[in-house]
Amino acid sequence: MDNTSFEPMDVDLSSNSITYMDVSFNEPHEEFTPVPVKEEPIFEPAPTNNCTLPTLTIPTQASATGVKVYHIIKKNDRKQTFNTTHIAVSILLVTCLSMVVYQIINVNCSSELDPDYLNEKLHQKVYGQYTAVTEIVSALKYESRTKLIFFYGGTGVGKTYTLSIMLEDKWNYTNIYHYTMPSFVTTFSTELMLGLTICNTAVFVVDDLVPSDLKQIKIHIIDVIRKNYDMNKYIVMILVFNCDNSDKDLMRKCDNTFYKEVERIFNDINAFKQFVKFEELSERHLKKCIEDELGEGLDDVHFNNIAKNFNVSQDGCKGVHKKIKILNNL
Repeated sequence: MDNTSFEPMDVDLSSNSITYMDVSFNEPHEEFTPVPVKEEPIFEPAPTNNCTLPTLTIPTQASATGVKVYHIIKKNDRKQTFNTTHIAVSILLVTCLSMVVYQIINVNCSSELDPDYLNEKLHQKVYGQYTAVTEIVSALKYESRTKLIFFYGGTGVGKTYTLSIMLEDKWNYTNIYHYTMPSFVTTFSTELMLGLTICNTAVFVVDDLVPSDLKQIKIHIIDVIRKNYDMNKYIVMILVFNCDNSDKDLMRKCDNTFYKEVERIFNDINAFKQFVKFEELSERHLKKCIEDELGEGLDDVHFNNIAKNFNVSQDGCKGVHKKIKILNNL
């Protein structure tokens, strides 16, 4: 075995050194001659006449001369890597920011609902619901930052029609919100209510509700009211509940217990509440709806021929426009 030894190499292990290595030295390599090592036994024999332990003799190490120090230097790889993740995130952030800026620039705030204007217009166009219209106008005039107005009644009695008249020239405004069930409970978020954030007022509508939806929608209603109070804005929330005329038990519930159930469930909500019941329509009201399509002066014979295609107690004026259009093409 060669007992020659060398000094350890000096290695640059800094964090900036990555890939390549150079071996460098300043002087040429010089030959050296190892010094012979005397071969001696590791243990000398102990004297035979005493008990002294053998003496351990460590061999003399060879010396080396003329050995130069080698320096291994790792060169830093300065190639720039293309980080696609950072670029993708940057593009996404720029896109989102652009959308937000676009929405802010294009915010169009509607003014508050005018109760005096609606009082005249609703009484002219909504048949058989004098009390309901009066209650709506009264609620709009009431001084409160947050108003909850509950429309309820049977099919075709004018709930959605009344709502369409109230908002007929406001649907495209940023601070007018219209939802239907059941998508409302799965997609609604107050984070997206830019109109309420920027505008001073807002109208919030949830349509196609039934009494059993009350508990489901409560948490979202609370979120809207909380945001409204935090921002010190004015909001009118209209919740439209339908009671199927063919379901007598449901109709009785709407007639007798609906508002009591609402009061119980929404008792802890700090807002002004108004219950607006839409009554069933009569043949006289149906005739008014048909005259709106055909023109006034409809005689009884002509009306009776048309009216037999409708069930006013079950459908009210619902579908009048569509059915009259079909009958005119026959």
